[in-house]
Amino acid sequence: MSWDIVVVADPTTDVGVIGDAEAEVIEVPEQGPPGAKGDKGDKGSTLLSGFGPPSGVVGLDGDYYFDRTARDLRGPKDGTWPASVSLVGDTGPQGTRGSLFYTGGGAPGTISGQADGDDYLDTTTGDVYTRAAGSWGAPVGNIRGAKWYTGSGAPSDVPDPRSKDQWLDTSTGDVYQYGGSVWALVGNIRGPQGIQGIQGIQGIQGVRGALWYTGSGAPGTIAGQAANDEYLNTANGDVYQYSGSAWSVVGNIKGLQGNTGNTGTRGSQWYYGSGAPGTISGQLNGDLYLNTANDNLYQLVSGTWTLIANIRGFNSVAHVPGTTTNDAAASGEMGESGFNTSSTSVSGSGVATLIGTVLLPSAGDYEISASLVWSGGGATASTDYFAILSTNPTPSITQANCIAGSQVQHLRMPSANDYSLCMNWAGVRLAASASATVYCHGQVAYSSAPVPAGSVQIKYRRSR
Repeated sequence: MSWDIVVVADPTTDVGVIGDAEAEVIEVPEQGPPGAKGDKGDKGSTLLSGFGPPSGVVGLDGDYYFDRTARDLRGPKDGTWPASVSLVGDTGPQGTRGSLFYTGGGAPGTISGQADGDDYLDTTTGDVYTRAAGSWGAPVGNIRGAKWYTGSGAPSDVPDPRSKDQWLDTSTGDVYQYGGSVWALVGNIRGPQGIQGIQGIQGIQGVRGALWYTGSGAPGTIAGQAANDEYLNTANGDVYQYSGSAWSVVGNIKGLQGNTGNTGTRGSQWYYGSGAPGTISGQLNGDLYLNTANDNLYQLVSGTWTLIANIRGFNSVAHVPGTTTNDAAASGEMGESGFNTSSTSVSGSGVATLIGTVLLPSAGDYEISASLVWSGGGATASTDYFAILSTNPTPSITQANCIAGSQVQHLRMPSANDYSLCMNWAGVRLAASASATVYCHGQVAYSSAPVPAGSVQIKYRRSR
């Protein structure tokens, strides 16, 4: 009797025959062919979410729903949504108070609720304080970084410098650092002097360009003349060019004669005659008329001749007698003169004060001159000096108080000590109807004694 025996084994497995029967070994691959596709499984559950409870139409049976607002879970749905289960645990115990941060302008004082570990920022300086052992103490830091300043020269006038701030001297390149109390030189941004560069090679000689010559009249032979040179005849504006052998006219710098301009408006005209003017043919406003009988001068204003001046000088009522000596002019004669010198200190800073006077002896026309010397005197810090010539005895430094034809003299100086200044008047005309007095009033602005003083000499000379 015999049997057919089939042994199925992994190809790597050793198979031995242990019986007399005939055996056949068949090798089987590691993976068999794919099987048939299985049936579709049932639909799984879905986790839905939204804000607020779900409506009845949301989701399918077996689904779950998470309410993000209330943080609770419902499901599985079975036709309707079941009651929710909260996913929020119980409130834990209150934590310990953390450190707080305060801000304000300036160092911290007592702050309501302050506690150790709290911090404070001084918004004015950037300093940061930490409260410890019941006190704010000194700053523990600063949120500001170092600042750079620049200027010509060593550092100066730096507002509120802080430690580590830097200063660049733009004139030398020196760099300074502030150590908390003084600026110290810490370096220089300029590198060392470089070595002298090598001399460049000589460039080639450029080609001679055309030259311009000028002269009155046509050009002749000019030393060094060359082709394309130009020549201007300054007498008529002709321009010549040299061809290399001869000069030829190539243009003229004068433009064409312009058109005749419009006739200008008629200017004022002068008329003259013996007697006052009547109606003059062609007269226009602004015209002038001289009456040769008495030298009265008229101007036509709004159609009417109006007397505006007389060109005849004053008749002399004085005389200058001849003399062979150096005698002074007699009283009442033209050339009669005199002077007076006075000195006084001002009555106070900014207070008008009478400095000096001179008496005019009688009626007449006088030329007044004066010289006023101011002395600041030692420690006086003075600035503004004023003075006038006046016929008013009351001191008042105003233009209205001046003799006609003169002005207020004003010298403004930088505030300093011991000024010595001089003010002068010359050729001030004064017509006196009787004996009169000329006054010199002065005023000084100063800060401390000694008081400034003035010394004035007033002169007069009779002109008629």
